[in-house]
Amino acid sequence: LSIGDGTFTIADRWSGTWEWSGWTVSLDRDPACPDARGTYHAHGTDDDGLRFVKIVDPCGDGARAADLETGIWERDG
Repeated sequence: LSIGDGTFTIADRWSGTWEWSGWTVSLDRDPACPDARGTYHAHGTDDDGLRFVKIVDPCGDGARAADLETGIWERDG
């Protein structure tokens, strides 16, 4: 997962815009699912990582959510 300047990418599979309010994150404008907006709760971890819990995300019949919820995303850099 890479986040920068209001955008996100997950490997070569998912990408688009990234918006947040508090710990709620919304993913939108993903070319793989142009009409599917995903919303998640982001949870910080003790090790400065993030864990995501899906609220709703119909993208790829749940495939993007499965990729994003795989575990803890650690900060690199």
